[in-house]
Amino acid sequence: MSNRDGTHILNRAFALHRSGNLNEAAQLYRKVIKTNPKSRHALHSLGAIEASAGNLPEAARLMAQSLLIEPSNKQFAENYATVLCQLGDYGAASEICLRSLETNNTSTYLLYVGAGSLLKLNRLQESLSLFDKLLSHEPNHIAAITERSTVLLEMGEYDAASTGIDRALTLDPRYSGAHLNKGVLYGKSGRHEEAAAAFGKALALEPSSGPAWVGSGNSLCALRRYNEALLAYNNALKFEPNSTGAWLGLGNASFELMHFGDALASYSEVLTHEPESAEAWVGRGKVLCALKRAEEAFAAYDMAAALKPNSGRVWLGRGDVFRALKRYDEAIAAYRKQLETAPYEKTTHKNFGLLLAQLGRDADARKELEAAAMIPPDDPETTPPAVQSNCQRGQAKS
Repeated sequence: MSNRDGTHILNRAFALHRSGNLNEAAQLYRKVIKTNPKSRHALHSLGAIEASAGNLPEAARLMAQSLLIEPSNKQFAENYATVLCQLGDYGAASEICLRSLETNNTSTYLLYVGAGSLLKLNRLQESLSLFDKLLSHEPNHIAAITERSTVLLEMGEYDAASTGIDRALTLDPRYSGAHLNKGVLYGKSGRHEEAAAAFGKALALEPSSGPAWVGSGNSLCALRRYNEALLAYNNALKFEPNSTGAWLGLGNASFELMHFGDALASYSEVLTHEPESAEAWVGRGKVLCALKRAEEAFAAYDMAAALKPNSGRVWLGRGDVFRALKRYDEAIAAYRKQLETAPYEKTTHKNFGLLLAQLGRDADARKELEAAAMIPPDDPETTPPAVQSNCQRGQAKS
């Protein structure tokens, strides 16, 4: 095939692609690539078609080749990063964005996808820096304002996060992501009724939002409305079957309702997708302790401690197991260790006080039980939802 014929076929493919005749366009792109494997536009455009068909690994392979041939092409980088996000490969997506921003430093899309990818990787300061750079170019970018508030929530900067959320809602009172983050903010502040209301607003605007259903479930759990929480978590799973936040919440609510079989199954589901979830190992330990399977409970808490050594919940659970086994000195040591990490956790003071009363140490018991009475109920150990980055939901541009 001559260069002229190749160009003619490529132009026909572009026309078919633009008109929505994707199968015919794909056939022509493949014909061009067979003759000229370095045809960057054919490679990339075929990748876009594969992405639209849901064949993301093949889309990523084709787009990587096109970007290798023309590294400075902004659209190639934007689309490739989007596909990598959809694959959950946020490390590679962030690298592509950061590299491309060296030559395309005002690309709003690259800044946005890069910042969202870094947020997913918990590289919070770097994410914040990219969101700030984006907003210096486009101050009213509502998604960036909202996701920047997510970063600030993760950093514990609640006042600054609140300012960003309010700004997003001023720009668009019906922006569901901002209501979602409002719910997260209220939840982190212990204002669970207001959190539930905010998640309700998010769901009224976007009923299929898995994170909003998880947030609603977390708030309902904190309010001890466990049956309603179960419904919320199950709704989340309808839209996001692999949501570890939903499975974790389902386990916690089931445990509180003493549905131990369901709780154990839910925690196991979390660990199938996220084996290093300390929270799921703690939950598993709680259930096994309640079922009087002490050795298995210890094994679960040991896993949690290895993953998250400073988690007070681990020591609380170990204390409960020691207490059930009548190994009281070890139980006392575990409760004290937990209180070093989380001195204001109601359940620990209560369980410690009950143990001391059981041992006849009435004065010490009274002190712990009075401390428990003055502390608000513990929040369930669930993962608060964050607004879902659009870099995960975005579509590759043809």
